[in-house]
Amino acid sequence: MFCAKCGTQIEQGSRFCQKCGTSVPPPAGQYDASFQPTAAPATAPTAQPASYQPGTAVKTSGIAIASLILGIIGMISIPTMLLSILAIVFGAIGMGQVNKSNGLLKGKGMATAGLILGILAIILTIAVIAFFGFAWNMWSGDFMSDFSDFTY
Repeated sequence: MFCAKCGTQIEQGSRFCQKCGTSVPPPAGQYDASFQPTAAPATAPTAQPASYQPGTAVKTSGIAIASLILGIIGMISIPTMLLSILAIVFGAIGMGQVNKSNGLLKGKGMATAGLILGILAIILTIAVIAFFGFAWNMWSGDFMSDFSDFTY
């Protein structure tokens, strides 16, 4: 008799293959209550998208990537308000694409980060404009003339 797994010749009466350890069934017509065939190791089922096709790779949404890049650029350079607005728009579109793709697209985190960075960049830009506007108002015009009356 030969092992079904590795093909090694098995001695008569052996219960396991000497080479690979696979259990050997009893000869035909002979019942052995203690025979337990070795099964392949159990593997946990993998989480796959509902519309998963074997051989299909999960891709990252390009719009989510664009949102993240625009959000980063918007945070680095303050005057780029348009890029920050685009980061918000692309972030919302990217999140929608990922949600509707049934697991075929990834990048929801990038889209969310781009959205948040775009919002923060707009808030920061408004704060900087308000600060400089306030500073300009304080150091120009009548404000400075109030101090000219003092003598030292």
